Amino acid sequence: DTRTLLSKYDLPREAKREIQEKRAAMTGEPSDEDRRRVRRELAAKYGPAMDGTPRQVVEELQAAKDFRLDKLAGNIEEGLRDATKQQGIELLRVLKDQG
Repeated sequence: DTRTLLSKYDLPREAKREIQEKRAAMTGEPSDEDRRRVRRELAAKYGPAMDGTPRQVVEELQAAKDFRLDKLAGNIEEGLRDATKQQGIELLRVLKDQG
């Protein structure tokens, strides 16, 4: 499920705390380069503890969503077939009764 997938990629508490500390320590608006540097440092430090990259999170979530949609579509298709079959049976009964 989505919650389980997201938990595999969630930042460790220490990383979240460190991010807050770094933000608090920065004076003014950090430059794009500062943001990239901090992001690289944190990725190097905490990345191995995580199960993958943000891109992998998106890919796994999309794959899970696609799977659920395929399963739902199959269930709908099966339901429609059953309903159509049942309607056909009912129509044959009516015609037989009239005939």
